[in-house]
Amino acid sequence: MKKVILFLLIVPFFVQAQLLGFFPPNVDLNVLDNTASSNISFLYSFRKARASYTGFCFRARRTDTNAQVDVAFDTNGIASASSICTVAIVGTSSYTLGQQMTWSTFISGAPQLRATIWYDQSGNTRNAIQNTTSAQPLITGSQNGLFYLSYSGVENLYCPFASNVLLSANGAVQGVNGTLFLVVTPSVAANPGSFGYLSGTNVRWAAHINWSDGNVYFDAGEICCSGTNRSFFNGTSNGLWKQYTMQRLNTNKLVRVSSVQKINGTGNADSYDATNTSFGIGNNNQGTISGHTGFIGEAALLKNVLSQAEIQDIENNQMRSWNAF
Repeated sequence: MKKVILFLLIVPFFVQAQLLGFFPPNVDLNVLDNTASSNISFLYSFRKARASYTGFCFRARRTDTNAQVDVAFDTNGIASASSICTVAIVGTSSYTLGQQMTWSTFISGAPQLRATIWYDQSGNTRNAIQNTTSAQPLITGSQNGLFYLSYSGVENLYCPFASNVLLSANGAVQGVNGTLFLVVTPSVAANPGSFGYLSGTNVRWAAHINWSDGNVYFDAGEICCSGTNRSFFNGTSNGLWKQYTMQRLNTNKLVRVSSVQKINGTGNADSYDATNTSFGIGNNNQGTISGHTGFIGEAALLKNVLSQAEIQDIENNQMRSWNAF
């Protein structure tokens, strides 16, 4: 009888927590463990999103001494104050190479902390990097117990791999099909460039969250900008954490915001540009002008064909983990 009573007490609490978004940040932590590394182009997060991943979460730089540390996940599978940091670059500090300390110790007295590397958890070592100090995003937090990156329009971490590597073929056309999952906050409607590729010939696989008109724009393997099914109004999401899904599959484009469908229709004729060599996380390519303004918590790009159920599993995981409903 005691077991039955305990069960009845626990279940209502869990259901209420689920409805209200009160979840620990590592809930359903390893949703992508069932996805092969070959199908994950990159996976960046401040939580351990694959149980098989054994590397660091990110590399951080103190702006006063330029010392840099690689930050591990804590025992709960997230980056936190108790995460162990390993000195990778000494700078002008008194640290020694390989010295270890907690994150709270490393950041003590630091005017700012900026991300120089966001480590790829896919298993493919496609890390997002930024060597230009002024373009390194701030590390701040937390959202639902998780760190996140802060962008003011000039920052950008980029994955230095070409579109025909990160995206799959659409028939004979290379580098077109794929699905981008994001957890972000646009703070203002004035972002000319946010994520992806943009070539000099205006061929792009890129998303803008949000443009100056408050719209989200998604051009996927297309020549901008006269196509159909490429935008919707998203100004009501300014300042809010939301989950974004953007997929190109053959002729179809799909965009969802926290599991609410916004676009599902035919895109333009497919295009590919071999000059697309870096996928921007906060801008296009390696750009550092007029980029994302707001916060970024997680980014994952998959190039395999995903079913609706698979998409929803990843969406629900991101929404619950970040309280991004």
